[in-house]
Amino acid sequence: MRMLWIGVSMVAMLCVGVFVGIDSAEKNIHKLQGAEGAPRAIQITPQNGKVEIALLGNVVTTQNPAKAISPKQVIEAKKQVQGKTNQLAQLGNQVGSGIRQSARKLLSVIFGWID
Repeated sequence: MRMLWIGVSMVAMLCVGVFVGIDSAEKNIHKLQGAEGAPRAIQITPQNGKVEIALLGNVVTTQNPAKAISPKQVIEAKKQVQGKTNQLAQLGNQVGSGIRQSARKLLSVIFGWID
């Protein structure tokens, strides 16, 4: 159990270090390019009850609270999205979800033996 906590804490420290490193690298790149006021990779700005999220230049605006959507609209949106995706992307998603489920089962078996 002690080794589990050590491993989890080390992974958490690694993740925090990666995020801090990416943030400081991005700031320094902006300084070098002379574009210190340029938009960042991820920028969240709340404005008058709306939240604006900019991710790599793509801006998404939401309203607070979000509007309720009927189940029919959800089903129609899924059909539209499925019609626009190609078969290779769907195959990749299915393989990825299968690998994810297999990894979860394997880890549950391994951690089940430890307890």
